[in-house]
Amino acid sequence: MNVSKYMQKKLSNQKFIDDVLKSSEYLDDVPKKLGYIFSFAIATGSKKDPELINKSPYRYHLNAESEIKKMKPEKLHKNVIQNGYVTHSFNGYIADRVKRFGLGTDKLYDEELCEELDFAEKYLGESDYKHVQTNGFNETYVTSPGAKTFHYACGYSPERLWLGILKQDWGKALPVEVGETKQQYAQRVIDKKLNELGDTITQEEKEKLSKITDSIIGKLCTQKPVVALIPINSKKYQLNVSHATTNLGMEQFSDILKEESGSYNPSDPTTFFSENTHAIEFNNMGNFVTTQKIPAKELQFFEVEDIFDLMQRKALLD
Repeated sequence: MNVSKYMQKKLSNQKFIDDVLKSSEYLDDVPKKLGYIFSFAIATGSKKDPELINKSPYRYHLNAESEIKKMKPEKLHKNVIQNGYVTHSFNGYIADRVKRFGLGTDKLYDEELCEELDFAEKYLGESDYKHVQTNGFNETYVTSPGAKTFHYACGYSPERLWLGILKQDWGKALPVEVGETKQQYAQRVIDKKLNELGDTITQEEKEKLSKITDSIIGKLCTQKPVVALIPINSKKYQLNVSHATTNLGMEQFSDILKEESGSYNPSDPTTFFSENTHAIEFNNMGNFVTTQKIPAKELQFFEVEDIFDLMQRKALLD
């Protein structure tokens, strides 16, 4: 089964997404449920979903787990690890470049956009992540498949805009108005921040800043986020990663798996799937970084709804 095509078909089905939203008491339950569907598809290679419409994502997880336990261990390992994937989520603005050049390359660099972001950050603030991610487009953050894939994909993207210039992270965001588009919301936040600058900048600077932020919003708030599936094993490269939160050197991914990283247990491949959302850590397979080039032909892709659009749809359904 082509996992990316299967997921794209599911995620493009408006009724399916609405059913997920209506059956979720909290918005944060949505990436968990989508993560279970994703991991179930990888593990089983089946297009048949366990029962989904249930308030609790953990009930769905148990249903999926019971189906997976019926599989032969060697088949499960082959699907999850031998022929499995890690994922990388990114803003749809660079999707064409990723599909052409792959990951881990300076060819993803958009000089004009980066200059615009640099200028806006001088006046409106920058994300803390900018100082951590020092290698730019040569550095690719990856996670094991599951809920954390969707937490990253659906979440505020890119971080330089949402967690820096707009500063709209969890718990501190300007309230969203029902029916407001993502672009309209971002523009309202910018207008508020420009007004708060007052006389600290000249009128000429404010006009330039307004023009540049308009351009940034037009580029980064108009396209759906994309998930790239990166094969763990390939004839074209040996996947090497390090834990993004440590200073360890790069290791072969297969060696990290043998070391029983976190709660991952080689005898149970399902423990590879990342159920992480927000700060809740069920394993530490959800936060790796690689600096190697991943050829575009090795990748599979699917688009997802971002958290803003999911929030709007849920508000209209409730």
